Amino acid sequence: MPCSECGRTGTSTPRSPHGWTGSGSWNGRHRLSWVILTEAVLRQEIGGKQVMRDQLAHLLRMQGHDWLKIQILPFTAGAHAGLPGEFNLLRFDDDPDIVYTEDFVQGHMTADPAAFREGSLRYDHLQAAALSVENSAALIARVMEEHYGEQPEPDGRALA
Repeated sequence: MPCSECGRTGTSTPRSPHGWTGSGSWNGRHRLSWVILTEAVLRQEIGGKQVMRDQLAHLLRMQGHDWLKIQILPFTAGAHAGLPGEFNLLRFDDDPDIVYTEDFVQGHMTADPAAFREGSLRYDHLQAAALSVENSAALIARVMEEHYGEQPEPDGRALA
């Protein structure tokens, strides 16, 4: 999400047990957010079917912007580099690169180059294990329809 106070973008993530991970960059003119979400984010129903359908539709709409790339890390990836916890990488041209991590109590931000290199390596491994941007969009659409689309009740009426 954009950091409106500083005019730069990294990814910020809602508290989630699903390991939302992202990388953001700012070059003074354009911002880019590249986000990797676990498949569980798509499938664990929170807020009801309509809320989930709306959220997945929003992801698909947002994916249409050239400044946002979304990849899904499928269940079939098995053990992966994101299991130790979620993190965000923020890259800036004129400021130090930052890695942000959080646990259930607090968040921690550091500009330590060694920590950023470690986060970058983990992110590269996650990106390699994730579906392509195009295949991720196809999975989001498929889950949206299969799990949160209109489903007929036993008497034939449609449920939203």
